[in-house]
Amino acid sequence: MAITNATRLSDFGAGIGTQGAIIQVDNSNARLGIGTTNPTAMLSVGPNAAIIMDGIAGVITATSFAGSATGLTGTPSVTVNLVSATDVNVSGSATIDGHLSVAGTITHEDVTNVDSVGIVTGRLGVRVLAGGIQVVGVYTGLLASGIATVADGVRVDNGGLQVVGIYTGLKAGISTFTNDISIHGTAGVGAGTSIKWNASANKLRFNDNTKAEWGDGSDLAIFHNATDNIIDCLNDKTLKIVNDSAGGNETMIECDPNGSVDLFFNGSKKLETTNSGLIVTGVCTAQVPAAPLNDPSGTYTLVASDAGKVVVADNTITVDQNVFSPGDLITVMNDTASTMTLTQGTSVTLRKAGTADTGSLTISVRGVITIICLTTTGFFVCGNLE
Repeated sequence: MAITNATRLSDFGAGIGTQGAIIQVDNSNARLGIGTTNPTAMLSVGPNAAIIMDGIAGVITATSFAGSATGLTGTPSVTVNLVSATDVNVSGSATIDGHLSVAGTITHEDVTNVDSVGIVTGRLGVRVLAGGIQVVGVYTGLLASGIATVADGVRVDNGGLQVVGIYTGLKAGISTFTNDISIHGTAGVGAGTSIKWNASANKLRFNDNTKAEWGDGSDLAIFHNATDNIIDCLNDKTLKIVNDSAGGNETMIECDPNGSVDLFFNGSKKLETTNSGLIVTGVCTAQVPAAPLNDPSGTYTLVASDAGKVVVADNTITVDQNVFSPGDLITVMNDTASTMTLTQGTSVTLRKAGTADTGSLTISVRGVITIICLTTTGFFVCGNLE
Protein backbone atom coordinates (compact mmCIF):
# COMPACT_ATOMS: atom_id res chain seq x y z
CA MET A 1 0.00 0.00 0.00
CA ALA A 2 1.29 3.38 -0.91
CA ILE A 3 2.05 5.71 2.04
CA THR A 4 0.01 8.88 2.01
CA ASN A 5 -0.46 11.68 4.55
CA ALA A 6 -3.73 10.12 5.62
CA THR A 7 -2.30 6.67 6.27
CA ARG A 8 1.20 7.59 7.62
CA LEU A 9 0.40 7.65 11.37
CA SER A 10 -1.62 4.44 11.34
CA ASP A 11 1.12 2.63 9.43
CA PHE A 12 3.74 3.91 11.91
CA GLY A 13 1.57 2.67 14.79
CA ALA A 14 1.95 -0.90 13.45
CA GLY A 15 5.68 -0.36 12.81
CA ILE A 16 7.77 0.04 9.72
CA GLY A 17 10.17 -2.72 8.77
CA THR A 18 12.82 -2.72 6.04
CA GLN A 19 14.73 -6.00 5.65
CA GLY A 20 14.47 -6.75 9.39
CA ALA A 21 15.08 -3.17 10.62
CA ILE A 22 12.27 -1.83 12.74
CA ILE A 23 11.17 1.68 13.69
CA GLN A 24 8.29 1.54 16.15
CA VAL A 25 6.26 4.63 17.09
CA ASP A 26 4.07 4.38 20.22
CA ASN A 27 1.82 7.43 19.83
CA SER A 28 -0.21 6.82 23.02
CA ASN A 29 2.90 6.68 25.29
CA ALA A 30 5.05 9.07 23.23
CA ARG A 31 7.75 6.43 22.71
CA LEU A 32 10.04 5.66 19.80
CA GLY A 33 11.75 2.31 19.30
CA ILE A 34 14.67 1.63 16.97
CA GLY A 35 15.32 -2.05 16.40
CA THR A 36 12.51 -3.02 18.78
CA THR A 37 8.71 -3.24 18.57
CA ASN A 38 8.30 -2.60 22.27
CA PRO A 39 9.91 0.72 23.25
CA THR A 40 10.05 1.13 27.05
CA ALA A 41 11.14 4.75 27.20
CA MET A 42 10.94 7.92 25.13
CA LEU A 43 13.81 6.42 23.06
CA SER A 44 14.67 2.71 23.16
CA VAL A 45 17.45 1.33 20.96
CA GLY A 46 18.15 -2.37 20.36
CA PRO A 47 16.09 -5.57 20.57
CA ASN A 48 16.40 -5.67 24.40
CA ALA A 49 16.29 -1.89 24.81
CA ALA A 50 20.05 -1.81 25.55
CA ILE A 51 20.04 1.99 25.30
CA ILE A 52 17.22 3.87 27.00
CA MET A 53 16.76 7.64 27.15
CA ASP A 54 14.26 9.28 29.49
CA GLY A 55 13.86 12.78 28.05
CA ILE A 56 11.73 14.01 30.94
CA ALA A 57 14.10 12.88 33.71
CA GLY A 58 17.17 13.49 31.58
CA VAL A 59 18.61 9.98 32.19
CA ILE A 60 20.37 7.78 29.62
CA THR A 61 20.76 4.10 30.57
CA ALA A 62 23.18 1.87 28.67
CA THR A 63 25.13 -1.34 29.22
CA SER A 64 28.47 0.35 28.52
CA PHE A 65 29.92 3.59 27.25
CA ALA A 66 32.77 3.93 24.75
CA GLY A 67 34.28 7.20 23.68
CA SER A 68 35.89 10.34 25.08
CA ALA A 69 34.50 11.97 28.20
CA THR A 70 35.64 15.40 26.98
CA GLY A 71 32.85 17.91 27.42
CA LEU A 72 30.92 15.76 29.92
CA THR A 73 29.82 18.32 32.54
CA GLY A 74 27.08 18.86 35.09
CA THR A 75 26.19 16.77 38.11
CA PRO A 76 24.56 13.66 36.71
CA SER A 77 24.18 10.40 38.64
CA VAL A 78 25.94 7.55 36.84
CA THR A 79 25.33 3.92 37.83
CA VAL A 80 27.74 1.43 36.27
CA ASN A 81 29.11 -2.02 37.06
CA LEU A 82 32.73 -1.41 36.10
CA VAL A 83 34.84 1.71 35.63
CA SER A 84 38.23 1.35 33.99
CA ALA A 85 40.21 4.56 33.81
CA THR A 86 43.77 5.84 33.90
CA ASP A 87 42.95 8.61 36.40
CA VAL A 88 39.87 9.23 38.54
CA ASN A 89 39.47 12.64 40.19
CA VAL A 90 36.62 13.06 42.69
CA SER A 91 36.10 16.52 44.12
CA GLY A 92 33.00 15.61 46.16
CA SER A 93 31.98 12.45 47.97
CA ALA A 94 32.45 8.95 46.60
CA THR A 95 30.42 6.06 48.03
CA ILE A 96 31.50 2.50 47.21
CA ASP A 97 29.23 -0.30 48.46
CA GLY A 98 31.45 -3.15 47.28
CA HIS A 99 35.21 -3.69 47.24
CA LEU A 100 37.83 -1.17 46.09
CA SER A 101 41.09 -2.69 44.84
CA VAL A 102 44.02 -0.34 44.24
CA ALA A 103 47.27 -1.70 42.82
CA GLY A 104 49.17 1.54 43.33
CA THR A 105 49.16 4.18 46.07
CA ILE A 106 46.14 5.99 47.50
CA THR A 107 47.03 9.55 48.46
CA HIS A 108 44.66 11.46 50.74
CA GLU A 109 44.96 15.23 50.74
CA ASP A 110 43.22 17.32 53.40
CA VAL A 111 41.29 14.31 54.71
CA THR A 112 39.86 14.74 58.21
CA ASN A 113 38.61 11.20 58.83
CA VAL A 114 38.92 7.80 57.20
CA ASP A 115 35.93 5.71 58.31
CA SER A 116 36.19 1.95 57.89
CA VAL A 117 33.39 -0.37 59.02
CA GLY A 118 35.58 -3.47 58.78
CA ILE A 119 39.28 -4.18 59.33
CA VAL A 120 41.98 -1.96 57.84
CA THR A 121 44.97 -4.12 56.83
CA GLY A 122 48.32 -2.48 56.16
CA ARG A 123 50.51 -5.14 54.55
CA LEU A 124 53.63 -2.97 54.57
CA GLY A 125 52.84 -1.03 57.74
CA VAL A 126 50.86 1.97 58.89
CA ARG A 127 52.60 5.32 59.29
CA VAL A 128 50.98 8.12 61.26
CA LEU A 129 53.03 11.32 61.03
CA ALA A 130 50.97 13.58 63.28
CA GLY A 131 47.87 13.52 65.43
CA GLY A 132 48.26 10.00 66.79
CA ILE A 133 45.96 7.00 66.60
CA GLN A 134 42.77 6.97 68.63
CA VAL A 135 41.23 3.56 69.33
CA VAL A 136 37.73 3.41 70.84
CA GLY A 137 36.75 -0.10 71.87
CA VAL A 138 38.79 -3.30 71.51
CA TYR A 139 41.00 -3.42 68.42
CA THR A 140 41.62 -7.00 67.23
CA GLY A 141 42.73 -6.35 63.69
CA LEU A 142 46.47 -5.73 64.00
CA LEU A 143 47.58 -7.73 60.99
CA ALA A 144 50.35 -5.50 59.70
CA SER A 145 53.70 -7.15 59.04
CA GLY A 146 55.61 -3.95 58.38
CA ILE A 147 56.63 -1.05 60.61
CA ALA A 148 54.08 1.08 62.45
CA THR A 149 55.38 4.61 63.05
CA VAL A 150 53.36 6.83 65.38
CA ALA A 151 54.71 10.37 65.70
CA ASP A 152 52.36 11.70 68.39
CA GLY A 153 51.55 8.54 70.34
CA VAL A 154 48.75 6.00 70.54
CA ARG A 155 45.61 6.85 72.48
CA VAL A 156 43.30 4.05 73.69
CA ASP A 157 40.15 5.55 75.21
CA ASN A 158 37.96 2.55 76.01
CA GLY A 159 38.28 -1.20 75.87
CA GLY A 160 42.03 -1.41 75.37
CA LEU A 161 44.33 -2.41 72.53
CA GLN A 162 44.16 -6.13 71.81
CA VAL A 163 46.66 -7.90 69.58
CA VAL A 164 45.67 -11.43 68.59
CA GLY A 165 48.73 -13.55 67.89
CA ILE A 166 52.35 -12.41 67.83
CA TYR A 167 53.14 -9.03 66.32
CA THR A 168 56.43 -9.32 64.47
CA GLY A 169 56.33 -6.11 62.52
CA LEU A 170 58.26 -3.82 64.88
CA LYS A 171 61.67 -4.46 63.46
CA ALA A 172 63.38 -1.11 63.78
CA GLY A 173 63.05 2.34 65.22
CA ILE A 174 61.92 3.74 68.56
CA SER A 175 58.39 4.34 69.84
CA THR A 176 58.26 7.53 71.90
CA PHE A 177 55.43 8.26 74.36
CA THR A 178 55.44 11.67 76.02
CA ASN A 179 52.61 11.08 78.53
CA ASP A 180 51.45 8.32 80.91
CA ILE A 181 51.15 4.73 79.66
CA SER A 182 48.87 2.14 81.29
CA ILE A 183 48.92 -1.60 80.54
CA HIS A 184 46.07 -3.60 82.05
CA GLY A 185 45.53 -7.32 82.58
CA THR A 186 42.61 -9.37 81.33
CA ALA A 187 40.44 -8.15 84.24
CA GLY A 188 40.47 -4.62 82.81
CA VAL A 189 41.12 -1.13 84.15
CA GLY A 190 41.32 -0.88 87.95
CA ALA A 191 40.58 -4.57 88.45
CA GLY A 192 43.91 -5.96 89.60
CA THR A 193 47.11 -6.49 87.69
CA SER A 194 48.36 -3.53 85.68
CA ILE A 195 51.45 -1.46 84.97
CA LYS A 196 51.58 2.32 84.66
CA TRP A 197 54.35 4.62 83.54
CA ASN A 198 53.83 7.92 85.36
CA ALA A 199 55.58 10.49 83.17
CA SER A 200 55.22 13.38 85.64
CA ALA A 201 56.66 11.34 88.56
CA ASN A 202 59.25 9.63 86.32
CA LYS A 203 58.46 6.15 87.66
CA LEU A 204 57.13 2.78 86.48
CA ARG A 205 54.56 1.32 88.90
CA PHE A 206 53.55 -2.35 89.15
CA ASN A 207 50.23 -2.82 90.95
CA ASP A 208 49.72 -5.53 93.57
CA ASN A 209 50.45 -9.07 92.27
CA THR A 210 51.80 -7.69 89.00
CA LYS A 211 55.12 -9.46 88.47
CA ALA A 212 58.23 -8.25 86.68
CA GLU A 213 59.81 -11.44 85.36
CA TRP A 214 63.29 -12.08 83.96
CA GLY A 215 64.77 -14.99 82.03
CA ASP A 216 63.73 -17.01 79.00
CA GLY A 217 61.97 -19.48 81.29
CA SER A 218 60.45 -16.88 83.65
CA ASP A 219 63.29 -17.58 86.10
CA LEU A 220 63.03 -14.61 88.47
CA ALA A 221 60.08 -12.47 89.58
CA ILE A 222 59.80 -9.32 91.71
CA PHE A 223 56.39 -8.19 92.94
CA HIS A 224 54.28 -6.95 95.85
CA ASN A 225 51.25 -8.97 96.99
CA ALA A 226 49.59 -6.26 99.13
CA THR A 227 51.29 -7.73 102.23
CA ASP A 228 54.92 -8.55 101.42
CA ASN A 229 57.67 -7.43 99.06
CA ILE A 230 58.87 -10.57 97.27
CA ILE A 231 61.90 -11.55 95.20
CA ASP A 232 60.97 -15.00 93.92
CA CYS A 233 63.38 -17.48 92.31
CA LEU A 234 61.17 -19.56 90.04
CA ASN A 235 63.83 -22.22 89.45
CA ASP A 236 66.50 -24.09 91.46
CA LYS A 237 69.26 -21.56 90.77
CA THR A 238 71.22 -19.54 93.34
CA LEU A 239 70.08 -16.00 94.10
CA LYS A 240 72.99 -13.57 94.29
CA ILE A 241 73.37 -9.89 95.04
CA VAL A 242 76.63 -8.72 93.48
CA ASN A 243 78.50 -5.49 92.89
CA ASP A 244 80.30 -5.14 89.59
CA SER A 245 81.26 -1.48 89.93
CA ALA A 246 84.96 -2.31 90.16
CA GLY A 247 84.75 -4.92 87.41
CA GLY A 248 85.31 -7.79 89.84
CA ASN A 249 81.75 -9.18 89.98
CA GLU A 250 81.96 -9.11 93.78
CA THR A 251 79.39 -11.28 95.59
CA MET A 252 77.70 -9.61 98.56
CA ILE A 253 74.83 -12.03 99.41
CA GLU A 254 74.33 -15.57 98.11
CA CYS A 255 71.21 -17.68 98.72
CA ASP A 256 71.17 -21.37 97.77
CA PRO A 257 67.79 -23.17 97.46
CA ASN A 258 67.41 -25.70 100.29
CA GLY A 259 70.86 -24.61 101.48
CA SER A 260 72.76 -21.82 103.15
CA VAL A 261 72.47 -18.05 103.07
CA ASP A 262 75.94 -16.51 102.98
CA LEU A 263 77.14 -12.95 103.69
CA PHE A 264 80.37 -11.63 102.21
CA PHE A 265 82.76 -8.80 103.02
CA ASN A 266 84.84 -7.54 100.11
CA GLY A 267 84.23 -10.84 98.30
CA SER A 268 85.17 -13.00 101.31
CA LYS A 269 82.49 -15.09 103.04
CA LYS A 270 82.09 -14.13 106.70
CA LEU A 271 78.77 -15.68 107.76
CA GLU A 272 77.02 -18.87 106.67
CA THR A 273 73.72 -20.30 107.91
CA THR A 274 73.52 -24.05 108.48
CA ASN A 275 70.90 -26.55 109.56
CA SER A 276 72.15 -26.25 113.15
CA GLY A 277 73.00 -22.56 113.37
CA LEU A 278 75.65 -20.13 112.11
CA ILE A 279 79.26 -20.35 111.01
CA VAL A 280 81.18 -17.09 111.51
CA THR A 281 84.60 -16.59 109.95
CA GLY A 282 86.76 -14.08 111.83
CA VAL A 283 86.03 -12.05 114.94
CA CYS A 284 82.44 -11.83 116.15
CA THR A 285 81.78 -8.72 118.21
CA ALA A 286 78.55 -8.50 120.13
CA GLN A 287 77.19 -5.70 122.24
CA VAL A 288 75.57 -6.89 125.46
CA PRO A 289 72.33 -5.03 126.00
CA ALA A 290 71.57 -3.38 129.33
CA ALA A 291 69.84 -5.76 131.76
CA PRO A 292 66.43 -4.65 133.02
CA LEU A 293 66.07 -4.01 136.77
CA ASN A 294 63.51 -5.25 139.29
CA ASP A 295 63.56 -3.25 142.55
CA PRO A 296 61.20 -4.94 145.05
CA SER A 297 60.74 -3.72 148.61
CA GLY A 298 60.95 -6.05 151.65
CA THR A 299 61.14 -9.85 151.55
CA TYR A 300 60.71 -11.15 148.02
CA THR A 301 60.21 -14.51 146.24
CA LEU A 302 61.69 -14.67 142.77
CA VAL A 303 59.24 -15.09 139.84
CA ALA A 304 59.72 -16.39 136.26
CA SER A 305 59.87 -12.88 134.79
CA ASP A 306 63.03 -12.20 136.86
CA ALA A 307 65.02 -14.43 134.47
CA GLY A 308 67.54 -12.21 132.68
CA LYS A 309 67.00 -9.33 135.13
CA VAL A 310 68.93 -7.74 138.00
CA VAL A 311 66.89 -7.92 141.21
CA VAL A 312 67.89 -5.07 143.56
CA ALA A 313 66.98 -6.43 147.02
CA ASP A 314 66.83 -4.89 150.48
CA ASN A 315 65.67 -8.02 152.37
CA THR A 316 65.52 -11.81 152.23
CA ILE A 317 65.21 -13.42 148.77
CA THR A 318 63.55 -16.86 148.30
CA VAL A 319 63.99 -19.30 145.39
CA ASP A 320 61.01 -21.68 144.85
CA GLN A 321 60.70 -24.85 142.73
CA ASN A 322 59.03 -25.11 139.29
CA VAL A 323 59.40 -21.39 138.60
CA PHE A 324 62.42 -21.24 136.27
CA SER A 325 63.57 -23.26 133.23
CA PRO A 326 67.03 -24.80 132.76
CA GLY A 327 69.45 -22.14 131.52
CA ASP A 328 67.68 -19.20 133.14
CA LEU A 329 70.00 -16.67 134.83
CA ILE A 330 68.94 -14.36 137.67
CA THR A 331 71.20 -11.69 139.14
CA VAL A 332 70.58 -10.51 142.72
CA MET A 333 72.25 -7.41 144.20
CA ASN A 334 72.32 -6.73 147.98
CA ASP A 335 71.61 -3.02 148.20
CA THR A 336 72.05 -2.82 151.99
CA ALA A 337 74.87 -2.25 154.50
CA SER A 338 74.38 -5.72 156.03
CA THR A 339 74.43 -9.31 154.85
CA MET A 340 71.31 -10.79 153.27
CA THR A 341 69.86 -14.32 153.19
CA LEU A 342 69.15 -16.21 149.99
CA THR A 343 66.52 -18.75 151.12
CA GLN A 344 66.27 -22.24 149.64
CA GLY A 345 62.56 -22.96 149.04
CA THR A 346 60.74 -26.24 149.56
CA SER A 347 62.23 -29.12 147.49
CA VAL A 348 64.84 -26.74 146.06
CA THR A 349 68.60 -27.32 146.18
CA LEU A 350 70.92 -24.28 146.16
CA ARG A 351 74.57 -25.19 145.54
CA LYS A 352 77.36 -22.74 146.30
CA ALA A 353 79.65 -22.76 143.26
CA GLY A 354 83.15 -24.11 143.90
CA THR A 355 82.12 -25.88 147.12
CA ALA A 356 80.06 -28.78 148.35
CA ASP A 357 77.80 -26.46 150.34
CA THR A 358 74.03 -26.60 149.77
CA GLY A 359 71.07 -24.94 151.40
CA SER A 360 70.26 -21.28 152.11
CA LEU A 361 73.18 -18.92 151.46
CA THR A 362 74.35 -15.53 152.74
CA ILE A 363 74.97 -12.63 150.36
CA SER A 364 77.80 -10.29 151.36
CA VAL A 365 77.28 -6.59 152.14
CA ARG A 366 76.70 -4.80 148.82
CA GLY A 367 77.36 -8.14 147.17
CA VAL A 368 76.19 -9.37 143.77
CA ILE A 369 75.35 -13.01 142.96
CA THR A 370 74.17 -14.95 139.91
CA ILE A 371 71.69 -17.83 140.20
CA ILE A 372 71.93 -20.42 137.40
CA CYS A 373 68.96 -22.80 136.90
CA LEU A 374 70.00 -26.39 136.09
CA THR A 375 66.64 -28.06 136.70
CA THR A 376 63.30 -26.79 137.95
CA THR A 377 64.50 -27.60 141.49
CA GLY A 378 68.30 -27.36 141.24
CA PHE A 379 70.39 -24.16 141.10
CA PHE A 380 74.05 -23.11 141.20
CA VAL A 381 74.90 -19.79 142.92
CA CYS A 382 78.13 -17.84 142.39
CA GLY A 383 79.32 -14.38 143.39
CA ASN A 384 79.78 -12.48 146.66
CA LEU A 385 78.76 -15.13 149.16
CA GLU A 386 79.86 -15.52 152.84
